[in-house]
Amino acid sequence: MKSIIKFSVCALLAVISFSSCTKDDVKHHFPDRNPSRVDTLAGKEFIFNDLIWEEDTEYGWIYTVVQNRPDLFSKPDRALEVSLKLDTVNSWLAIPNLSSNNSTGFTYGINRGNASFVVSALPGYIQLVGKNVSVKIKFL
Repeated sequence: MKSIIKFSVCALLAVISFSSCTKDDVKHHFPDRNPSRVDTLAGKEFIFNDLIWEEDTEYGWIYTVVQNRPDLFSKPDRALEVSLKLDTVNSWLAIPNLSSNNSTGFTYGINRGNASFVVSALPGYIQLVGKNVSVKIKFL
């Protein structure tokens, strides 16, 4: 399981490293092939408390994971509002996804392969390792 998480984090951070900060925001619309399917997550908010920041010692990446939730994370292109709250502050910090310009030092992505949600801290946040974090996810 650790190797799947490491791969997820590697893929997530590789995309961050190689993506352009000036990338145009292009959205493609593909019609739903099953119009009778009702979206039961739209408008719902989930808070995951007591997650722990971990370090991938091989690559030096700092991350936390909500693991194996296919009920929530089966669509990686889903519109979300994501915030995190560090254990040292009382306010929520909105964080961008991988395809957005990033000025917060944090980003997130969905690993469809194991239906996990990964939040990554950009390099230099080693002081987070072992500390608690809460992640709030609102489905749009």
